[in-house]
Amino acid sequence: MWPSRKAKPKRSEDPDLFGHPGWENETPILTAHAAVEFVLAGKAKITLRSEKTGKHYTFKIRKSDGESWFVSRLTGGNCYRYLGTIFPDGFRSTRKSEHLKYHWLKESFDAFDWFWRRLNQDQAIPQGVMLFHAGRCAACGLELTDPASIKIGFGPDCAKKRLQRPFMCVR
Repeated sequence: MWPSRKAKPKRSEDPDLFGHPGWENETPILTAHAAVEFVLAGKAKITLRSEKTGKHYTFKIRKSDGESWFVSRLTGGNCYRYLGTIFPDGFRSTRKSEHLKYHWLKESFDAFDWFWRRLNQDQAIPQGVMLFHAGRCAACGLELTDPASIKIGFGPDCAKKRLQRPFMCVR
């Protein structure tokens, strides 16, 4: 049975698994394969952090009805602003992209665009970027409590379903 949404995730003191001090509530994603699989799962929340500048942005990526994913940026509280869409040929703006209206969102749009291009061209997480998930299953959005699930970013049932499908990379 899947754990209750009220259950608190178990956390480890292991810095290799849970990242740098101060980021203990988020789990790093360490491989390009895992990053793409996580981002495209359907209900992903990720944080990108630059090791050089220390800047970070949190994004929510939701699967559409078709072969595209909507990308929004957390702007405060639980408020997300739509930035663009991941299509099979890459990430780009649409006419509803809010960074076109609000200039202060442009930097986060550029950060996600750069990250997504590097991830797919180089087949690696870009040097100097840390990618974290927020302790929720990327496919169904439920809170993760099992250490193995926290490590991979998927609950046990969703992981079984995801592992049965071939790896998909957006180009």
